[in-house]
Amino acid sequence: MNTYSKILFCAGLAALMSVSCNKEYPYQKVTPIDTPASVSLIVRDLDGEVALMAPKKKTFTLQIQARAIADELLTAIIKADPSLVESYNQAHGTSYEAVPAEAYEITTDRLFLPRYNTVSSTSELTLKSAGMQEDGKAYLLPLTIAEIKSESAHEFDMSDDDRTVYVIFRRKVLPESGFEYGTGTADDPYLIYTQTDFLCMSKAQKAGKPTYFRLEEDIDMSDYEDWVPVNSVNSTEIHFDGNGKTIKGFNCSADTYPSLFGIFTGSVRNLTFENPVLTTGTTSAGLLAACIGNSEAPEKATEISDIRVKGLQVNSSGTNGKGNMLGGIAGTAYNATFNNIDVELVVADADNNNAAVSQVGGIVGTASLAPSVFTNCHTSGSLVGHHSTAGILGYAQVEGCTLTDCSADVAVNSFGNNTGGLLGYANPATVITDCHATGNITGKGNFNGGLVGQATGATIIHSYATGNISSGGNYAGGLLGGGENGNLTVQKCYATGDVTSVDGKNHVGGLIGNMDTKGATGHSLVEDCYASGNLTSQGKARMYGGLVGVVEKSTGDVIRRCYASGNVILTGTYVTCGGLIAMAKTGSSGNDAQTLSIDFTMEYCIAWNKTVQNGNNPTSWSSGAIIGASSALNTLRSNYRRADMEFIDYGGVTLTDQSDVSPSAPLEGTIPSSYKFAYHGKAADKDATLTSVAKMLGWPDSVWDFSGDIPLLK
Repeated sequence: MNTYSKILFCAGLAALMSVSCNKEYPYQKVTPIDTPASVSLIVRDLDGEVALMAPKKKTFTLQIQARAIADELLTAIIKADPSLVESYNQAHGTSYEAVPAEAYEITTDRLFLPRYNTVSSTSELTLKSAGMQEDGKAYLLPLTIAEIKSESAHEFDMSDDDRTVYVIFRRKVLPESGFEYGTGTADDPYLIYTQTDFLCMSKAQKAGKPTYFRLEEDIDMSDYEDWVPVNSVNSTEIHFDGNGKTIKGFNCSADTYPSLFGIFTGSVRNLTFENPVLTTGTTSAGLLAACIGNSEAPEKATEISDIRVKGLQVNSSGTNGKGNMLGGIAGTAYNATFNNIDVELVVADADNNNAAVSQVGGIVGTASLAPSVFTNCHTSGSLVGHHSTAGILGYAQVEGCTLTDCSADVAVNSFGNNTGGLLGYANPATVITDCHATGNITGKGNFNGGLVGQATGATIIHSYATGNISSGGNYAGGLLGGGENGNLTVQKCYATGDVTSVDGKNHVGGLIGNMDTKGATGHSLVEDCYASGNLTSQGKARMYGGLVGVVEKSTGDVIRRCYASGNVILTGTYVTCGGLIAMAKTGSSGNDAQTLSIDFTMEYCIAWNKTVQNGNNPTSWSSGAIIGASSALNTLRSNYRRADMEFIDYGGVTLTDQSDVSPSAPLEGTIPSSYKFAYHGKAADKDATLTSVAKMLGWPDSVWDFSGDIPLLK
């Protein structure tokens, strides 16, 4: 472009910019308005009388609306004016009283109407039923434009009707009859259509007689501030048919028994909850009830079936284990049946002080007085608790509870003892069948297990756990933290999670941390089981077994047809570890292998661990490919290890094949003075697979799937 062309271009651009800068926009061309502005006060979505059940609130939008606009900014001052009630009554032949000041709130008293606009900025009016009298009468709230300001004293055309809006407000009270439909019998249940009907349940109970309810419509409780449990002292038998409907936004933080029913006996079925919230401190709590079942008549069963809970939030504010028994469905249960239950929940430490409540379960906190039955129950989410915390049942306090076809995908975090993926603490005669848990377990106390924390006698059949275990205390296992008093049966079970001791504790196993403790009575059986998780320690540690940490009693315990395939790698001092068992002896402090005798049998088992390594500064017991330290008089027959196992014992023990052991053929190579009682079994052929060894040992193909190199349970 030449110089002349550039000059012409710049000149044209300047002209264009000049025209643009002097352009008049439409609002600048509007002719000034000399006629009066016409405005009125409106309450949006106000449709007749407002009636609310306490403590419900309702909010409306306040605005100024113009029928004739102004050409300048208008500022309207609004207020509630109780002095107008009397004139309203005179004009309409009514006898209203003014709404109490504590029953309403206005966010701002100034509304701004920009020039040429027809609607103003907004304010909010909130009506609060809790501030109203409980007489159910209607009261009057006059809202008025007290003043309108403008820059040039613009004229206004505004009548009294334009200036003032009257809100009629009353507090609902429960109907005298309780329900419009139904008589509360089995053949003619009370029918629940509305939130008001729902609130009438506490009033409709029939003293000494069963009372029946049926939900006819979904109920939204999200605007209801805080539910009062139906029963807080006495338990009337109630039968509640959810009829496939949903209760949304339920919220309860009652001081006593926060829950829907409080104390409950009867039945609840076919009901869904969406996003309920419970807040609890030092009292039992659960979404349906704090206490389910009749403690005075525990033989009478309560039935809970076909319940779905989506997004339950429990804010727990217990302190150092106080405030016991918290469950997703019930805090405690007496002789109750739970069938087809699905709960998605988060139980949080509301105070964030690591001091949650005890006995916490995804379904029930504590089963007490008479055993309860759990069938096809499932939970997901996360739990925080103190003692006895687990994905389904926190504490089986009573003998004889059963769990069948139950599962928990719950991350469990506990500050106390007895932490499990499915069950925290199992009393004798507890039976667990076809159950599993997949969540990770973090327990700072003793007895931490992927499926069960502690069992004082229980039967666990065809069940498994896959979560990792992080244990800050003694007795930790991929499936079971530990047994205590014998009478433990574990069959056709497995665990695949890694087990880590974060504080260097004792009695840790890939499947079971401790089969039973000193002085236990009754024999225990572990049969057709496996563990594939790795075992590691952080800090000083001892007694780690790929399958079982410790067996230490003398009444006929048996481990049969089991294997472990995870690595056992420990650090620290005073360590013993084994590919299958760390110690199988009494708890005596003596160092003579024969004086440490127990009546224990292990047969047809396989240590398929790639690495078994004890601490780098051992001070006492030996480690072994199969058993780290065994009584010389145990019965140990046909047990094998993988041929290429990397075995490292810093105390000087080396691998060697050993013959079968029995009281008549004691363990060879024991050195009483130096606590060396290792048992290595026999090495498999170098080309053998775990499956080929199992088949050689005669493991039943009715139990085991031998289609791969690693046998799996059917």
